[in-house]
Amino acid sequence: MSKKVEKLVKTVFVYDEDGFFEDTHIAQVNPKRPGAYLMPPRCTLVKPDLKPKFFYKIKTVGDENSGWDEIPFPQSAADFVGVEIPHKSRTLHNHMLRSLLSDYVKKDPEHFREVAVNDKNGDKIATTVEAIPELTEAEKKAQKEAAARSTRDYYLTMTDYLVVNDYPITNEEREQVLEYRQALRDIPQARAFPEGIVWPEPPAVAKAAHKYWKSAQVGAEIKKRIEAIQARTDLDEEQKTKLTAALQQVYQQSGYPYDIEWPVEEEVLANE
Repeated sequence: MSKKVEKLVKTVFVYDEDGFFEDTHIAQVNPKRPGAYLMPPRCTLVKPDLKPKFFYKIKTVGDENSGWDEIPFPQSAADFVGVEIPHKSRTLHNHMLRSLLSDYVKKDPEHFREVAVNDKNGDKIATTVEAIPELTEAEKKAQKEAAARSTRDYYLTMTDYLVVNDYPITNEEREQVLEYRQALRDIPQARAFPEGIVWPEPPAVAKAAHKYWKSAQVGAEIKKRIEAIQARTDLDEEQKTKLTAALQQVYQQSGYPYDIEWPVEEEVLANE
């Protein structure tokens, strides 16, 4: 801005109703007061530093010569626990907070969840974060037992069609299927259950269906691991690409989908 133009207008720095920097604005010369300007509401003549990943909050509201307090961005979902971001607020500061809150919770869904704060009528008035309580040892065991039973039940379902009376398999094959299904039913009675489960080998007549399920299971795990890598902030793009490529190579392993060798991060990143 030239000195001549600057005499007619002046750049000022506007803050929102909560005191956070929002934008620049132009103050016009006050025709009734030579040398003075028509200052818009909530502004200062002092420019904030505007460093990346910092909010700037006015030190003294109403003072056109006030400086700014520098406030770092929240660093994790834990920083949002108990913080309520107004639902209807459209300020730049609260918009950024909502975005950060959502991103951090997505990166750590096992420990934190995004929750709505409602008024007495059930209308949403704010967003906040809750820490998910750690499971007790009994709860962890129950969770593992439920997961193991779910897998067992799915294996049984995959062979249901083989025990239908008119399904065209030999008596010997049917006997193998029945033995396999009984072994699956006996798994919860194993001493080590739910730790260290040794899943019975499906008979040849059932392996095609079982391999399809196992492939889907491994594929879901690969996808989950890739998404976790892409969400990490401690890796650069080249490292993410290397780790993602290594996971995608799992599909090409000779033992897929039963005998998987998962890539080791340190080894992948060490290779040029």
